[in-house]
Amino acid sequence: MAAASARAAVSMDPLRESAIRMLLEVTLPQGHQVEALRHFRRYQALLRQEIGIEPSPAVTILMASLGRTTSLALSERRYST
Repeated sequence: MAAASARAAVSMDPLRESAIRMLLEVTLPQGHQVEALRHFRRYQALLRQEIGIEPSPAVTILMASLGRTTSLALSERRYST
């Protein structure tokens, strides 16, 4: 339900930071890192194209946590076998 609401918010206003942040905050804990990264990259490209700016530090930090989590999960898998 929360993911559907977040997707609806992004589709209604794709440049609204609070909408993309909500979508990322919903998808990341569910383990949907690829989906979250796809949404972030789409948002980042849209910001650059439409208004010439980068995502805010808050969104960037949120996505950086994805990178740390993914790297940690991959290294744990590598050493647990």
